[in-house]
Amino acid sequence: MSPSLEQVSDIIAYNVPEKMIELYYTQQIKSRIEKYFNKVKYILINTEDVEERFKEILNKYNIFTCAILPIKYNDINFGYLWLASRDVNNTLNENAEFLYKVCETVAKMILQFKNYKKFKMVCFLPVNFKL
Repeated sequence: MSPSLEQVSDIIAYNVPEKMIELYYTQQIKSRIEKYFNKVKYILINTEDVEERFKEILNKYNIFTCAILPIKYNDINFGYLWLASRDVNNTLNENAEFLYKVCETVAKMILQFKNYKKFKMVCFLPVNFKL
């Protein structure tokens, strides 16, 4: 049984068909991707460069390129951002480095939020302070 979108916990997808997300889990793509991120920052996928079974799905949804970016900072991986482009002129290549930095910033924010949650909020105001 493949997971529904509600069950997906380690991937944020935008404009990616549910069928592709199902493949991510059922075809061990997740474990393959994790191995690549030890060597590269992000993965860019063009329709003509993929196996036939994946190409069929990409073509069905008119997807020309995909980008898979880790949401990680200092070897702490929170998941992946997976984008798909239906625009033949927008290959995501030009934006990949920017998107990588965005994902890294999001990971830093998650870490900071986790640290923030450990402390109770205490506020000291001067005695003569008026609201």
